[in-house]
Amino acid sequence: MANIVVYTHPLDRFFIWRAAWPPVIHGYLLCGALRALALRGHRYRVVKKPHPVRADLAILHMDSTIVDKDYLALKNEFPATLNFDASDISKRNVSRSLLTKDAAWRGQVIVKSDLNYGGLVEVRRNKEARRRGLAEPYPGAREKLVYDIYDSAGAVPSEVWSDPDLVVEKFMPEADADGYAMRTWVFLGDEGRCIRHVSPHPVIKSHGVIRTDVVDVPPEMFAERERLGIQYGKFDFVMYEGKPVLLDANKTPGAPDMPRDMRHRIANRLANGLEGFLKARR
Repeated sequence: MANIVVYTHPLDRFFIWRAAWPPVIHGYLLCGALRALALRGHRYRVVKKPHPVRADLAILHMDSTIVDKDYLALKNEFPATLNFDASDISKRNVSRSLLTKDAAWRGQVIVKSDLNYGGLVEVRRNKEARRRGLAEPYPGAREKLVYDIYDSAGAVPSEVWSDPDLVVEKFMPEADADGYAMRTWVFLGDEGRCIRHVSPHPVIKSHGVIRTDVVDVPPEMFAERERLGIQYGKFDFVMYEGKPVLLDANKTPGAPDMPRDMRHRIANRLANGLEGFLKARR
């Protein structure tokens, strides 16, 4: 059986659940996976400071766009680590579809926050730090959860191009007979599941999904995992003109509302992936 340590941010609320199984979790998918591992005899602890402890595996579960170097430096303290190479999931680092003002792209464009999840995590942490009388960990962080779509790069307001907190990307939607599609791949080690979501809206959110299907993961997405150093996480991508386009990379996927049996299956699938990851490194 393994001893596992999970490193989180000091301002994170990591475990919020009821004692029943499957647990009622409002937070992260990893919570359910760890609970499943505990039922199999593994042990885990959560550490909120960059201090080395004894463990067989260290998981870096830092829910922020950029990870502090003090946490990354812990990688060599453990025989096995997960996600310690995933230091930057900003759109500027993740996206291969970024545009400059003078780009030759003739199609539609989309404006997003450079920060993951629209900067919501950074803004909330700043607020919590102020409440506790602490210095803001992300000074100047701004929240932008709405995506703006323009018919061309020329239609983007000039102030957007000069704003370091925003990025402009090619808008490359995946067409479907019922509107638009987006694929979500959740993975941990060799385990994973990819779902294709269909919505009548060009920017797909969970509340607008009208159909889902299980689909295969194209090999290009495995290459993107390697590039970004993400061994556990969630990718959002589309197929555009026959090629996969990565939209978003998340190394701390949340646990959305879902039926208990589905939550149970996902938790055990991720736990299987973590056990396989450990076995391969022993």
